[in-house]
Amino acid sequence: MDKIIETKDLCKIYGTGEAAVKALVNCNIQINRGEIVSIVGASGSGKSTLLHLLGALDTPTSGDVLVNGENINKKNDKELSEFRRRNIGFVFQNYNLVPELTAEENIVLPLLMDGKKPDKEYMNKIVTMLDISSRLSHLPGELSGGQQQRVAIARAVINKPAVIFCDEPTGNLDRKSGTEVMDLLLQLSSEFNITEVIVTHDALLSQRTDRVITIVDGRVEGS
Repeated sequence: MDKIIETKDLCKIYGTGEAAVKALVNCNIQINRGEIVSIVGASGSGKSTLLHLLGALDTPTSGDVLVNGENINKKNDKELSEFRRRNIGFVFQNYNLVPELTAEENIVLPLLMDGKKPDKEYMNKIVTMLDISSRLSHLPGELSGGQQQRVAIARAVINKPAVIFCDEPTGNLDRKSGTEVMDLLLQLSSEFNITEVIVTHDALLSQRTDRVITIVDGRVEGS
């Protein structure tokens, strides 16, 4: 199958000497294009560390991360920033919307930062799928948690990324809203062949993904 993410002996150590904490140890995983993978593990197990390394939000102590055929650890800060904007989308537990901007302005922000104009047909399709067409003029504070997360998802896919990284995307939502958000993530992946990597504590959510990667004390124990 078409491999889109690969790690090679990926390690992350925080601190030095006796205070050193091995957050991730010799991690070797592969994720295929269009696959939906969940990363699970206890708090402090290293799953968020892995997600941040895969998404180029952090740098490894050693080892390599290849995304879409490119070794992201070989890029400088400017190159990494550009690579993230054009290849990767992020969905966080706390939505991370800009409170002073409307929903629509939040959605198109990554495009504007990259000097691009929105593909209106694509955007209309996305906001219709996410059922937020009528909320685009509202500020984040005027939206429910579920609606804010839908806006965050629209922002994550507006650049037509190859991969979306989701860090506890349903963590702040009630069961109904969380289930709806997961339904939408599955639908988006199917519709646009987007690879999704989802860190979650939610066993019901992880059971709906194509594959589960389990992290225990910084080591991959199931994939």
